[in-house]
Amino acid sequence: MALERNPPACKAMARAGWEVASHGYRWWDYQNVDEAMEREHIQRTVKIHEEMGLGRPVGMYQGKPNVNTRKLVVEEGGFLYDSDSYADDLPYWTTEYGKPHLIIPYTLSENDMRFAIPNGFSHGGEFFTYLKDSLR
Repeated sequence: MALERNPPACKAMARAGWEVASHGYRWWDYQNVDEAMEREHIQRTVKIHEEMGLGRPVGMYQGKPNVNTRKLVVEEGGFLYDSDSYADDLPYWTTEYGKPHLIIPYTLSENDMRFAIPNGFSHGGEFFTYLKDSLR
């Protein structure tokens, strides 16, 4: 939905050649969303990525997943990875749903979301210094 509301941003991302991972159709807590609706949302987000000129998304970060999310992502068939895990610092593979699926854990520290929280970053220089220092 956010992509549909921001065509200029989509054009810029497409021009830059970025791999734009899906963040889902809605920024909901999917904890109590039924499987059929979540499946529909995953299908809609793929369609929107394609319609907005970004190509088919190969990564998914639902953000607030439920027990069905990874299964639905794998079943959809076109995603190479998801980031709905905080379980490790390094990527890892699972075959939980019948085929290899890459999990690239999400990080809460080396992430631009720290611009949106109290005591987070106020400008890009702080973020750069933090990344430089923490990733040495």
